[in-house]
Amino acid sequence: TDYRVKLHFFPFTGDPDEEKISISDNELKVRIVRDREYQPYKSADVKGVRLVPSEVVILLLNAEKDRFWERAIKFIDVEKFIHSYPDFARRYDLADAVDKKIIEKEFIRYFISKRSDYLIDFKVIDEEIEPSGLVSHVTVTVSRKSLIKPERYRYTYRLEKNSLNDYIWLVSGLEATIVRDVKK
Repeated sequence: TDYRVKLHFFPFTGDPDEEKISISDNELKVRIVRDREYQPYKSADVKGVRLVPSEVVILLLNAEKDRFWERAIKFIDVEKFIHSYPDFARRYDLADAVDKKIIEKEFIRYFISKRSDYLIDFKVIDEEIEPSGLVSHVTVTVSRKSLIKPERYRYTYRLEKNSLNDYIWLVSGLEATIVRDVKK
């Protein structure tokens, strides 16, 4: 808010020569600006912080793109995701509990190994959450390095939560389709 201030000088009460009130010729302009009001620190509401399925997929693909595999693995439910890879799924289904752990480690080693068709770019196209609220499907277009020109894929990730109260979705499946460019 802007204010104008003009001063009035009153005579000293003990001085008999001063009988009149004098007014200053100058005017002072003052602007009062309120400081921003900050809320006192309060911790985040943990129950309100939840990732949506597409955010989990973005974090997973960004971790792969930046080659931060320890970040990528934490978004995967290995026991379910392994079934998206036929080379591992059959052996995994026939194995006992001890061998399953060994196959899971082999799968993780395969999953994080350096690939010649590394991830170049991706874009989330669609996200669907089933009415149960426990299963979701996220569709992504992905470009991967190839010998001549980048290969394009359409990935459909299946994400699941164990209960509605879970804070994070885990990737439990992947379906990949090669996308061919159609020339007109």
